[in-house]
Amino acid sequence: SVNATLVPKISTFSELPDVENSLYVFDIDETMIVFEEVSDEWWSRNFEKIYNETKDCEYASNRMGKLFVEVIKKNKHLPTDIDGFRKIENSLGETNNTIVFLTARPQTLETITYRQIETLGLRNTYPIYFSSEKGIKMRWLKEKMQTTYENIIFVDDKIYNIE
Repeated sequence: SVNATLVPKISTFSELPDVENSLYVFDIDETMIVFEEVSDEWWSRNFEKIYNETKDCEYASNRMGKLFVEVIKKNKHLPTDIDGFRKIENSLGETNNTIVFLTARPQTLETITYRQIETLGLRNTYPIYFSSEKGIKMRWLKEKMQTTYENIIFVDDKIYNIE
């Protein structure tokens, strides 16, 4: 079993705990980059509209996924706390930590996702794991927890993903 310690909500990456021999797992959307067009309110409003028209929850969820993909393909993204991320990045050698990205985006968006992360001007290119299947993020984290990492610091904009 995995012992998960929840950390309080943070507003900058600099507030993350200082750790060694650990894995930092960063979500991408609404965590590393944001799109002005996408918000929880945008998602709720559009989902509700589609659901009210169709009364089909699965259809509404699939349609929202497609709308989201349209937004991230066409619209400009903005970085979040790049300075805080760089601070973590710059300490990797002395702390023996590793950084990866884990996203619910489908694998079909691999090229655009790497391009978007590349625009952030990070020191290194970090692996991006795509997990559009529900629940796969936790399975992936549990597998990594079985390896040599002392801690996994999972940074996500949704508390339910962390829980």
